[in-house]
Amino acid sequence: MKRALFRNNRSMAGKLSDKDRVNLEWWQEAVNVGDQLSPVIHMWMCQKFGVDPRRKMDNRRISIHRTKHVMELGSILGMGEFDACVWGSGIHCEESARVVMEQRKFRKYDIRAVRGPLTGFFLRAAGYECPEVYGDPAVLMPLCYKPQNVLKKYKLAYVGHYDQTYSGDEDVSERIHFISAATADYQNFINEIVASEIVLSSSLHGIILAESYGVPAVFVTEGMEQELMKFLDWYYSTDRYEIKKADSLKDGIGMAPMKLPDLNRMQEGLINSFPVDLWKNGYEEEK
Repeated sequence: MKRALFRNNRSMAGKLSDKDRVNLEWWQEAVNVGDQLSPVIHMWMCQKFGVDPRRKMDNRRISIHRTKHVMELGSILGMGEFDACVWGSGIHCEESARVVMEQRKFRKYDIRAVRGPLTGFFLRAAGYECPEVYGDPAVLMPLCYKPQNVLKKYKLAYVGHYDQTYSGDEDVSERIHFISAATADYQNFINEIVASEIVLSSSLHGIILAESYGVPAVFVTEGMEQELMKFLDWYYSTDRYEIKKADSLKDGIGMAPMKLPDLNRMQEGLINSFPVDLWKNGYEEEK
């Protein structure tokens, strides 16, 4: 009983949540540009719908839990124990799918959109209602941030996973511009991607951001063999099922990128499914 009553008072990191407010949950254990985009997109969406994300909710209108949680970007499903509204998050490996299945007896998810159909499959298998609204909210970044006067400077660029460093052939290093995903400076990161003709990446958001800004990308699987699910989730969400993969950065050089997806419908679906009602239905009246 105590677990059911108080679990919503703690964040994903186990810290006390902001009481009587909607708490954005995102992974903050390390600096990774994909996760750093979560508050950026969250604020942009709140501004778009005219809500103050910090505004206190009216307790009289909330029948069960006064403190709310929303999970948006990142492979964070299964993390924490609070109930949550889900808008774009995903499952990234077999372990996270197993955790979601184990939590189904006590954890409630109000699902508005998920990253892709694989995540949707596991959530439905766990007994959750999950609409077929797919997409990573990072695809909205071209609407949030528009690089100005960025010229193409790099023929090939490589974005590794935030905790990866390349130590391969010097010949490869000399031919490729390296862009670090271990950064909170999303504007410079995006500028570097836009300045590239082709992006090779073992970072999921390196691929998503490149394709969202119209830069062809090559998926490099090296180091990501245990997390292929999240990449498949992305490609399947864009109706691409024959996926080209490079086993290494060296193999990716010279590989033709996959065709860029049309993301207009995905962007529209994400915007229309944003859970603005979490705030609208719980605001205190102005005095």
